[in-house]
Amino acid sequence: MIDDTPQVNRRRLLAGSGVLGSAAVSFWALDRSRRPGENDNMAGRLFFSSPDGKVTISLAATDSGVSCTVDYEGHTVVEDGLIGLRSSGTVGGGDLRVNRIRRVTDNWESIWGANRNHNITSTEVDLTVDADRQPYRLVFRIATSGVGFRYLSLSDTDNRVVAKEQTSLRLADPVQAWYPNRLGTRIKNQSDLSEIEAASTPLTVALGQENKSLFLTLHEARLVNAGCFRAEGVNDTTVSLIHPVESQQTLPTPWRVLLFGSEPGDLLDSDFLLSLNDVPKDDFSWVSPGRAFWDWRCRGYVADDERFSLSADSLRSLIDAANRHGIEYVTVDAGWYGNERDPDADPRGPDLEIDLPSLVEYARDRDVRLIAYLNDLAFRTYGIEPILETLVDWDIAGVKHGFVDGDSRETVDFVHELLDATAQHELLYVPHEAYKPTGVRRTYPHLLSREYVQSLGDGPANSHAPPGYFTMVPFVNMIGGPLDATPGFFDLHNATERDTIGGAIQSTIVGQLARCVVVHTGISHFPDHPDVYESHPILFDFLKNLPPVGWDQSLVCDGEIGEHVCIARRSGQEWFVGALTNENAREQRIELDFLEPNRRYKARLYQDGDNAHYRHNQIASESTRMKVHRGDTLDVEMQPGGGFAAHLLTDHM
Repeated sequence: MIDDTPQVNRRRLLAGSGVLGSAAVSFWALDRSRRPGENDNMAGRLFFSSPDGKVTISLAATDSGVSCTVDYEGHTVVEDGLIGLRSSGTVGGGDLRVNRIRRVTDNWESIWGANRNHNITSTEVDLTVDADRQPYRLVFRIATSGVGFRYLSLSDTDNRVVAKEQTSLRLADPVQAWYPNRLGTRIKNQSDLSEIEAASTPLTVALGQENKSLFLTLHEARLVNAGCFRAEGVNDTTVSLIHPVESQQTLPTPWRVLLFGSEPGDLLDSDFLLSLNDVPKDDFSWVSPGRAFWDWRCRGYVADDERFSLSADSLRSLIDAANRHGIEYVTVDAGWYGNERDPDADPRGPDLEIDLPSLVEYARDRDVRLIAYLNDLAFRTYGIEPILETLVDWDIAGVKHGFVDGDSRETVDFVHELLDATAQHELLYVPHEAYKPTGVRRTYPHLLSREYVQSLGDGPANSHAPPGYFTMVPFVNMIGGPLDATPGFFDLHNATERDTIGGAIQSTIVGQLARCVVVHTGISHFPDHPDVYESHPILFDFLKNLPPVGWDQSLVCDGEIGEHVCIARRSGQEWFVGALTNENAREQRIELDFLEPNRRYKARLYQDGDNAHYRHNQIASESTRMKVHRGDTLDVEMQPGGGFAAHLLTDHM
């Protein structure tokens, strides 16, 4: 719902303030020298706030661009940042003119996701920057949990090339920053912003010397017709936005987004970034998220002198296990159409290593559907439409798109071409080795996940993410959306014997359960062989009970970036809890205040064994049952690199 205010011009703004629907949107005129408690350097600024007044921005025109200051709950988070565009032959400065102010209320229900229902109300401010010769529009959205802004042209026919975006944000008292590499497989942290070089985002920053009192994430939303921006440290308090040289930027740009919170979990709990993406254009009622057995990490597993391999017999055994345990999908990874890096390997056939059409029929008879892996090279060699038409003829359920690589505009455009085509053919889509998620899954609900994370078992020996990595992921990589991290591996002592695992997996077995809750995804790839799961029936029950259709509600119970995290998720009347620690043992108190009042719950708890450790004795675990109510607390002990998991159901007895 959108409430429009009348058009207002600069002269009218000098009168003072305006009212938007039932909520006041405050602004102070250019000729008002100060607000209460402000000094003279606030003269000549425009002020706008979120509908609830928690977030305020102030803007002023300067010779080099638009000066922007952002306050969150009375604390300055961005101080005299500079935003604006520089087109060819055009300087960045210019006067500001307010075109329109309106309140935007965005309510929607997701087909699947971390939360079912969403409600974001924001103030939208539409301005014109009268830059020399080439004016442009600057549009802000200001909500309780963040600020977004983007650059637009004055007319639909103006698709100018932007020579330079001069967005530079001076943060107030930054203490520490965390950011991923381009593929999300590593997370760096810096106490000096000047050390940041061409960092991918989300970039999460702790502000305030005392107890890291505020948190901010810099990211982007609605990444369409553009390459990914990166963050570059200018000095110890300032970051600027830069773009890959090969990425031509045109108008409109994606949204540049700042999320705010008093705790790290506030950043993840916010739906603001998701709301800045377009609503779906088509009917996506056919989309069915779920769980999948996955052949890639099973390869090399040996039982009863039988070695699991890329073969029809091995894959049929995986399909049989999926049917036996009610798992919706089986994902067939690389090699089924030959060497994925060979341009002569045609996934349409006829010379296939695996007769995939026959496997589809075998799976269909057992109520299981197949997801097929395809390397980026195949799509670029044989074309998107010819390949997808073949997969549809075979009745494949979805596509895992490997080695997307790159974050240029060309790569983003190619992925969007695939998003449109897979949507048209009603195929699920999961890109790997992909650029960052930016909330575009709202527009394309069949985009179930992406590998902007260190996937379990990838990489050379001893390079895998340590336990502390997964206590950072929720507050960095996952801010943009679901991640295909493929946790849930049980055979931790023998992982390196598999053909496709490069080194030891640094986790306890309960930590693997917890990661399946903490790391959100629309397709839960269970990476181990069914025999291993069946040898741990109590632990496997937890995985099988994970809801295939997504979550109704998610919340961060507690978390400290790089130290520990606890997340609770609800499906119907069932709750799942996952908690992780870094390389240190930790006692965690979990308050069950998220449960419904006046209900009793049956809880199944999964904890690390007394001597469990992520490098040795990884399998040691304990499982207990108890009855709990709202207001109870769970005091749990997590061993080094371990975790805690719980499944809570309403007790009707």
